[in-house]
Amino acid sequence: MTQERKTYTREFELEAIQLAESSGKPVAQIERELGLGKSQTYRWKRQLEKEGKEAFPGKGCLKA
Repeated sequence: MTQERKTYTREFELEAIQLAESSGKPVAQIERELGLGKSQTYRWKRQLEKEGKEAFPGKGCLKA
C-alpha cells in the first residue's frame, strides 16, 4: 500500500515560514500543529532563500 504525498499551496508554505519566524514558538511545535513533517519549514525557508520568487511553483509548473 502506498501513501499519497501531501501537497501544499504556495500561500500555505509562505505562511508557515512566516509563522515559524514570528510566533516565538519552537519550530517543531508549529510543524506539529500544522501537520507538517520534521524540518519541513526549514526546507521551505532554504528553498525560498535560494530561488526567491520562483520558489514553490506548484504542481506541474516548471521553473524558468
